[in-house]
Amino acid sequence: FVNEGPLFRIYHVVDSDQEHSSQTGSVAIKVLNDRFADDKDTSRLENEYNILNHLANRDAAGSAIKKTSHHGSNATTLEWIDGITLKEWIRKFHSTRSLPVAIKSDTDEMKSIIMVMRNIAWSMVDVHDAGISHNNIT
Repeated sequence: FVNEGPLFRIYHVVDSDQEHSSQTGSVAIKVLNDRFADDKDTSRLENEYNILNHLANRDAAGSAIKKTSHHGSNATTLEWIDGITLKEWIRKFHSTRSLPVAIKSDTDEMKSIIMVMRNIAWSMVDVHDAGISHNNIT
């Protein structure tokens, strides 16, 4: 078990036997909390699956491997990517309400920030070009 929100639970599963066809040896299984979820919640999970498949070619998101079920609830199996969430990353760099002053433009940390922001920007271009609407990206 990794995380639980109002709509979903996320599990980290080691996939060493390739049961889920992962490329990294691990998957995330995102499960609707309610076994009898309404159409809106089910549609949200399906849309996320479709968006992640669309964005996978930009290296900005892990790929969605398959739609499935977990103990009778709708679920999606996703490629597991080690690291922190975008929300955690933003909080880390904005914990003082500004970027750390010590970051110089030629450092690896600044290059990492620019790469993440570039991937987010291109992903948003792809999402909008595909006609996908969204409410947030964190």
